[in-house]
Amino acid sequence: MKDLTNFFEDKKKLKSTYEITNWNEMKEKWVSQIEDFFSTIKEWLNDSIRKGLIEVKEAEIEISEENLGNYKTKSLQISFENKKVEFVPIGRLVIGAQGRIDIKFINGRYILLYDDGWKYLDESGIQKKLIDFDEKCFTEMMEKIFS
Repeated sequence: MKDLTNFFEDKKKLKSTYEITNWNEMKEKWVSQIEDFFSTIKEWLNDSIRKGLIEVKEAEIEISEENLGNYKTKSLQISFENKKVEFVPIGRLVIGAQGRIDIKFINGRYILLYDDGWKYLDESGIQKKLIDFDEKCFTEMMEKIFS
């Protein structure tokens, strides 16, 4: 029975090590996806930034998620005249997606979900639907928010 006990102990250690590594890899990948996403947003805004029309700032935030623990990432804020929009990562572990970022502004928020690319969760109709979040979608959102 000693051999079987050793087998179970070794198996448990191996599983525990795998889970820890897996969660850390997931967290690192998520933080990297956020950084890549914000880089894309800044590329889309490059002309407006260069011309001094808008101000774009990043701020460090801390997120706490079960299994992933506490981790630091960034939020992104866009300011135009007296209005602000903030892209705030909510978390990696969300139901039905592989990550969520909220776009917060004075009159509400938009929800972005990551699932093989960023999608906007359109809640305007009777049924919710996912729309690809591309430069066109981003532009339409910003025009609505800042008008």
